[in-house]
Amino acid sequence: MRAQRNEKLTLGYMRDHQPFDILPEEYFACAMPDRAEPPSFLYGFAVPFRGTFTASMEILRDMQRKIPAKYDWSDRKKYKSIDAICRYVESRIEGDIEFRVRQSLVDCNPDTLFIFYIYNSWMPRQPQAPEWLFELAGKVTQVFGDLGWKAPEPKWYIDNYMRAYDDSLDFN
Repeated sequence: MRAQRNEKLTLGYMRDHQPFDILPEEYFACAMPDRAEPPSFLYGFAVPFRGTFTASMEILRDMQRKIPAKYDWSDRKKYKSIDAICRYVESRIEGDIEFRVRQSLVDCNPDTLFIFYIYNSWMPRQPQAPEWLFELAGKVTQVFGDLGWKAPEPKWYIDNYMRAYDDSLDFN
């Protein structure tokens, strides 16, 4: 007897329902059947596309300008805005959790230029986000605010590499 097909495990369904506030348990890599190779979902903050690339990047340049001068990352001649922002945010978070802030394109609507992400669905050993992730997201949001950006609530997005695949891709 074959297991019943789960519509939620098709790429089209995942695309149509992202971004997710809470990632469904079955989307974590550790919950998938062997060799299913599910998409990577990234947990992060969407940077909006503002009509043109230049206008969209202005928010990042403004954020970099607000990095205090005592940090070398404020120098636009030495550092790209995205890299400077990631390094600055990492430097401002205190605690026992080792993490990185990264930038990625995502497979979602064209209103999102990219995301700053802090976690992905391939990391946990249990099919759920760790409790500390939400506290970390709150701290990251505060640092973004210090740089003048009111970041949207973090959500789960499909990694950009999935754009190469059709909606019919099935992970059952």
